[in-house]
Amino acid sequence: MFIKNNLSYDYIIRGVDAINPATGKPSGTFKPGSSIYDGIILNPWVYQGDISSTLTKNLQHEETDVSLNFMDKIEVGKLTLLAAASRRHGDYVRGTTAKQQKNNVKDNNWATTFGLSYAPTEDLSIYAAKAASRNRGTAVVAAGKKNYENDGEILPSVRNTNAEIGIKYKANDNLMMTLAYFDMKQPQTIDVKDANGKLWLTNNGLNRYKGIDFSLNASFADKWNAFGGFEWLDARQEKTADGKYDGCHVFGSGEWSSVWGLEYKPDEDTSFTGRLSYVGVGKYVKENRQELDIPSHFTLDLFASHKTKLNGMPVKLTAACYNVANDSHWIAQAGQNNKFMLNNPRSFMLSAEFEF
Repeated sequence: MFIKNNLSYDYIIRGVDAINPATGKPSGTFKPGSSIYDGIILNPWVYQGDISSTLTKNLQHEETDVSLNFMDKIEVGKLTLLAAASRRHGDYVRGTTAKQQKNNVKDNNWATTFGLSYAPTEDLSIYAAKAASRNRGTAVVAAGKKNYENDGEILPSVRNTNAEIGIKYKANDNLMMTLAYFDMKQPQTIDVKDANGKLWLTNNGLNRYKGIDFSLNASFADKWNAFGGFEWLDARQEKTADGKYDGCHVFGSGEWSSVWGLEYKPDEDTSFTGRLSYVGVGKYVKENRQELDIPSHFTLDLFASHKTKLNGMPVKLTAACYNVANDSHWIAQAGQNNKFMLNNPRSFMLSAEFEF
C-alpha cells in the first residue's frame, strides 16, 4: 500500500480600478466604430494626471480569496484512490456607494473531488472521477423593474459538478490514447415566481454539458511528435425561468471542437510546433427559441522554443505567432447569455523563463 498526502494554502487578492472619481464614469472609452482590427482609441482619464492618492478609494471592486486544500492518494495493488477537498473563504467588496455595496458578498464553502482508477495491465487503466467546484455566492439586488422578495440576501454559492469515466491505453512506447465521457451540471441563477406571483431570485436554473473527449500523443519518427484530439459536446439548458429555454442549446455552445499539432525536436533543447484548432458551429438562441448558427472556424498557431544559459542561469526562450493566417471570425462564449466576440488578430509573443 502506498499513501501520499498533500496540503496547500492559497491566498489571492485582486482589485480593479475603473471609476473616474471626478465623473463617476468608467475610466476608458472606445472610439465609435473601432475594432481590434482597425485599432482601438482608448481615452483613459488616468493618463491626465497622478491620482494615485485616490486609487484605493475608487475601486470598482476588490476581491480576496483564501483557500485551504487537502489531498490523499492511496495505491492498493492495481487500484488507486484519490480524495481531495478545498475550503474557500471569499470576501467580495463592490464599489464605495451604498447602492454598489449591496453587491458585497462574504461566504465560505467546501468543494470535493473523488477518483478511482484500475490498471489491469501496465498499458491499460480505467478510471472514474467526480469533482465539484464552487465560486462566491450571489447578492440579490433589485434591478430595473425587478423587485425581488429576497432583495438584499446572499444566495449560496453554486456547486458545479463534473462526473467522468474514461480509459487510457498505451499501445506502445510511441502511442498513448485516452477516451472519456463526461457529464457536467452547472446551476444558474434564475427568476422564480411563487404561488402569490411574487418574484424571487434563486439558484434553481441548470445548464448541463455531456460529451466525449478523445486525445492522443504519438512519436511516429525520430525527432517528430504528434498530438491532438477532439470533443463532442451536447450542451443544453435544462431549467430556465418559466421554462422559456428548456431544451435549447446553452448560449454560445458548439457541438464539435478539435486540436491537432505537430512537433519537431532537432535536439533536446529545441522544438518547433504547429497547432491547428477547429471550433464547430456555435448556437445563438433568440427570444422565440429559434437557434441561429455562429460559423465554425480554424486557427493556426506556431511556436518555437530553445533552452540555453545566460551567465550560467538556465533560461527557456519561447516565440509564438497566434492566428498565423490572420483569419477574422466570431468566437462564441458558452453560457454567457448569447455573447460572442471577434477573435484576436495575428499576434506575436516572445518570452523568457528563468530557473533560479
